[in-house]
Amino acid sequence: MKSLLFILCILLILCLAFVIYEIFHVKHLCVSYYESHTDKAKARFVIISDLHNYSYGKNNSVLIDIIKKEKVDFVVIPGDLVVGNKPCYTNTQKLIAGLKTTGLPVYFTPGNHELKLKRDYAKAYNDFINMLKINNVIILDNSCSFYKNIKITGYTNSLNQYSKFKKIYDLSVEEVIKDIPPLDGDFNILIAHNPVYFEKYAECGAELVVSGHLHGGIIRLPFIGGLLSPQTFFRGRYVSGMYKYKNSRMIVSRGLGVHTIPVRVFNRPEIIIYDLI
Repeated sequence: MKSLLFILCILLILCLAFVIYEIFHVKHLCVSYYESHTDKAKARFVIISDLHNYSYGKNNSVLIDIIKKEKVDFVVIPGDLVVGNKPCYTNTQKLIAGLKTTGLPVYFTPGNHELKLKRDYAKAYNDFINMLKINNVIILDNSCSFYKNIKITGYTNSLNQYSKFKKIYDLSVEEVIKDIPPLDGDFNILIAHNPVYFEKYAECGAELVVSGHLHGGIIRLPFIGGLLSPQTFFRGRYVSGMYKYKNSRMIVSRGLGVHTIPVRVFNRPEIIIYDLI
């Protein structure tokens, strides 16, 4: 009986330690650094993905301070600043207002949660878009803009491209090309929230794809990586980090917030600094 009680106490302590560890994980982000070499463009930018109305410090000051410290040229947000079923985005609004004070160009492309907000809470979505515009955010919704000689294009994945636990929508290269301006810049960055279709984006001419969506696989294990994917349930192909296909690369952010599954097991939220050198 005493040995059983001892084992139960040890298990309880381990569970408590794990919970404390995970609370630390969710609240303490890390800064990840990536780079790629090209003769076509030079720039340093920051990637903020899947915030889901989360806050790091008062008024998201932790994120703003990192961005100022890293001396980036512009900001890329590949979607999911909001939670689709909650028409409240106060923490996101404070981040966007803080980004405005930096004077940096901010490029945003909608994710599936923005599309859900648009579908279910039209007024809240319109207010959200107006808030972005007031704060000088460049909204790339199947459109493009330039930072010097870098063409930055945003592809908005439609909601049917986010199917869950069933056959993944078979997106064609032609569909993507039809929706976005031609990728004909000196150097082409394509922002697309859903990384599942990396090969299709690459075939369109994207030299660098910036994505998020899969939250790093939610649960991450050593030597295995992310375990869960909202679209395939078990391991997805592109959940975190850098990937290559032919002449293209894709960087996938683990994201910063949580929503339906409010855990990140061994999966610290991240802000990415990317260098084109």
